[in-house]
Amino acid sequence: SMETAERSNVGMQCRNYQSGVAMLRQPKGITYFWAVLSVVSFLSLYQLNQLCVSFGILMG
Repeated sequence: SMETAERSNVGMQCRNYQSGVAMLRQPKGITYFWAVLSVVSFLSLYQLNQLCVSFGILMG
């Protein structure tokens, strides 16, 4: 958990640990490409669902 990682980090700092731990670093922000891809994927799946409902394949 994050709490355990934070306590471990404090313990390493108390022991003057000089290196970083990769899993404690913040993730990079989402890029424009991935944001657009997420929105396009959502809209495509939504349209596919609406198409299936209109043909009676799914009950919606």
